[in-house]
Amino acid sequence: MDDQSPETTGMDPHRATMEEAKRRGAKFAHSSWSLALAGLVVVVAANTMNGVAILFGLLAGVLLLASFILGIVGLASSARRSGSSLAGGIVGISASVLVALGAVMAVGVRELRKPAAPQPLTPDSSQELREITDNAYRFTLKWPGKAWKLLPREAATGVLPDALAGMTGGKDLWGVVVVERVGDLTTERFAQLSFEAMQYDKIEGEKRTKIIFAGKSAIQSNVRVIHRGTKLGLRIVYFMHQSHGYKLFGWGTSKSMGPAGASLEPFFSAFHLLPGKVVTQTTMRKAHDQSGAGWRVRKNVYENAYWGLRVTPAKGWRLILNEELKTHNDEAIVGLASNAPAMSVIVMSERISAKASRAALVAFYQQSILASEGMAPDGESTLRIAGQRVSAKRYRMSEHDLLHAIVFVSGVAYQVLITSLQSARSQVHEQLPAGLASLSIIPEKDLMPLRQKLAKSFLDVDLVDHGFALRHGVYTDFDHRFSLTLPAGHWEAVVGKQSTSFASLSRICFFDQVAGLSGLVLSAPLNPAEQKSKDATRLFYRRVLSHRFTTTVPKSTPSSTKLGDFIALSDTFERNQVGERSMEHIVAWVDKGYGRALVVLGPKTLYKRFVGRLAGLKAALRPLAVTTRAHSRKGNVFTDNQLGFRAKGPDPSWRLRKSVGQKTLAINRTLRWDKSAERFEVFAVIVSEDQSRVMWGVLEQKLIEGLSKGALGKPKRSMTKVAGLTARRITAHTLTEQREAYLMRRGHTFFGLMTRTKHWGTKPDVLLKGFELL
Repeated sequence: MDDQSPETTGMDPHRATMEEAKRRGAKFAHSSWSLALAGLVVVVAANTMNGVAILFGLLAGVLLLASFILGIVGLASSARRSGSSLAGGIVGISASVLVALGAVMAVGVRELRKPAAPQPLTPDSSQELREITDNAYRFTLKWPGKAWKLLPREAATGVLPDALAGMTGGKDLWGVVVVERVGDLTTERFAQLSFEAMQYDKIEGEKRTKIIFAGKSAIQSNVRVIHRGTKLGLRIVYFMHQSHGYKLFGWGTSKSMGPAGASLEPFFSAFHLLPGKVVTQTTMRKAHDQSGAGWRVRKNVYENAYWGLRVTPAKGWRLILNEELKTHNDEAIVGLASNAPAMSVIVMSERISAKASRAALVAFYQQSILASEGMAPDGESTLRIAGQRVSAKRYRMSEHDLLHAIVFVSGVAYQVLITSLQSARSQVHEQLPAGLASLSIIPEKDLMPLRQKLAKSFLDVDLVDHGFALRHGVYTDFDHRFSLTLPAGHWEAVVGKQSTSFASLSRICFFDQVAGLSGLVLSAPLNPAEQKSKDATRLFYRRVLSHRFTTTVPKSTPSSTKLGDFIALSDTFERNQVGERSMEHIVAWVDKGYGRALVVLGPKTLYKRFVGRLAGLKAALRPLAVTTRAHSRKGNVFTDNQLGFRAKGPDPSWRLRKSVGQKTLAINRTLRWDKSAERFEVFAVIVSEDQSRVMWGVLEQKLIEGLSKGALGKPKRSMTKVAGLTARRITAHTLTEQREAYLMRRGHTFFGLMTRTKHWGTKPDVLLKGFELL
């Protein structure tokens, strides 16, 4: 018979039903456990591979849900088949519950293992402003769109010290708003005075047009300039409002500006005047803590260990330092500024001997001022400066007043120059005493400990610009191929274009103000006559004398001296320097197509110290090998001696595919290594001290924008260490890769590192080991 029923087989029907229920329960239990275990695996993966957590989480949820359903089905099937055998269903549900608990625990463990919350970052880097309103000067800046970032006052002052607000956007586009109380000046005169005050390497042209802006008659100026070797385009709008001059200053690289500065239109369109009375602000920004060669700022108080000067800004005044100070006067040591009314106080200093005639010095300084074009005497005033009552000469130049006073304290002559608008003379009379009261002399008992603290501050200077680097007390000139190691002492260096104001052939000027010494290194390619001559050193020596002594070149019989591998000619001269006798020593030699000269000056009264320091300087000056370059590449290793870093891929399979120099206003070096779809990038940015505060936020924002494209969620920020520097870290994930960016600063140079790695590929830490500082 084909049919085999329980009756024919002799099997108990109830028992057969029980066996069938067990088989079905076991089948459901097995399936449920399998799905549950698969779900557990996916949960673990979801908690270890952050970038695909969402995808894995969804998959885990589907598997756990299927496991639970199978458990319910198994339970129902068992109950229907046998009223008592519920093992299969219970097992399935238990599996689902256990895995669900495991998932919860895994997520909890993951949360516990998360790094600590990111440390608070600066306001300029974390704020996403949509509008800035200045209630005192009655204007607002509205966010123009995604490509732009608004800069509140604390950030905008890092771009331009007097800025009230600003923004940055696109590629190297900047804009700031400046307001000054200027009295009854016309818009035309306000624009002209502002143009005359510009300080750039070169101004190539200007075009002014009359326009209507913010409902006011205004002047728009388009200017082309060269600044630090970069061609910039400026678009400036000037207008007057309630005795205040408003200046909207926008700029960028020539390429980014577009025709007539069209790329800056979003900035200018974002500005709107508000109704109401304009109130001149008296609250000024405070200077951040910083140090220079022999000076420091702590809690907005400036102290100079060389000159024994302390400046504590009074209400309504702020410090002028660094790049801004140089635009006022290359020889100034510190300054003060006020905008109620617009006024500046600049301090210069000169060390003098006890025998020097003060009257002769005063006459010398006054004659120097009168020699300036357009300067005319305009009476006298009595001022109180650093506890002394002194007579100040007033000079008139165009719409400006200049007050000039000299204070003599302990062998130092302090020149104080006060500049203001003639139209605000009554306000100057009211506000100036508070500003001058900010100046004081550091007591002798406090001066020596301060000098000891700052004696080696020049070692902390990290200054880089086109063709040279000054780092750890060593100046390296890559264009002219030499270096100078500053010896022990209180040295301050002036390099780059600023040094040529002391001598046309100068590459670096250095000063030990405590010792009363100053020096220069002159360097120039040999001219045709020197190249052809067998005695090129003697010809170059005579060329140096003609530069140093512009009236009568002294008859000199120089002596030969050994300088490293070179024979140099040297001689010492006496000359009159600011009313007293001084010594000048010149050492000249020829080196591989270049003429070099070391010039050291010092008061005759300090001649013994002068000779001792001179010997140290000779030993410190050493020509570089011809092979030394600003940067070099060998395989996938890139060394930048100028910016001071070395970077490489973790192994030869990582190829250095991109190496560029300065292409934009900000980025000075960009490098990129690739391996398949993974990437390691390094960039370096050189900024001024004043710009460093705002650049933190600007660069960090650009990094966040770059990492956000296609990322899952917002990037996370934290702090870490890279190459010994404290770095800001930004982390983001996509479905397949992990992205990280690091931003750190040394001196005036910002370094940025970016990694893109697969979740199952290279670890970011492996790439970071390829970056080191020199």
